[in-house]
Amino acid sequence: MELTLQIFLYPYYAFLVVWGLMSFAAVYHMLRFSFVSFISIAMTVVFVLVSLGILSTSYEYISGINWNDPLNIMPTNQNLF
Repeated sequence: MELTLQIFLYPYYAFLVVWGLMSFAAVYHMLRFSFVSFISIAMTVVFVLVSLGILSTSYEYISGINWNDPLNIMPTNQNLF
């Protein structure tokens, strides 16, 4: 039985969507409900930059994988005897 590696890519996409929504909510709350000061704006910028760094690193690792490669779960053995 063979599956492609894409089976691991779809949960990753779902994780990215949830992470993006949560990051948007976090940035919104940091800008809307924090005191307007240099530190709050700086921490928001740091949060966004670290998030973009994690996304770009993740993309670099994932882009080198051929997602159409088969993944053998139960190899078939034709010659049992």
